Amino acid sequence: MGMQTTRQRNTPSRDIDAEIGRRAHMLMWDAKRKQGEVAEQIGIHSDSLSRKLKGTTGWAASELVAIAGVLGTSVSYLVGEAEDPHPGMGGGLRGSLPGLDSNQEPAG
Repeated sequence: MGMQTTRQRNTPSRDIDAEIGRRAHMLMWDAKRKQGEVAEQIGIHSDSLSRKLKGTTGWAASELVAIAGVLGTSVSYLVGEAEDPHPGMGGGLRGSLPGLDSNQEPAG
């Protein structure tokens, strides 16, 4: 048997994965957050986060919730249902969204 090749999905879900990755990457860039730091906070390897940010692998629902919390945004924003990454928070302040610790519990 020969080597296995990795096939990329060519479906509407891949477009959504790419949009999530684009939006998450933009928020990381704006906040000057390092990929390794964010990956650790959401409980995945940095290489896995890289593939997700590029849209080549999909996002689990738990990963969406985790990265939204880490980046101070909503899942609705990440999936493209909302245009404002920080609605009602005046200039990107986190407002009432809790920060999450490494166990995905409210910090503080």
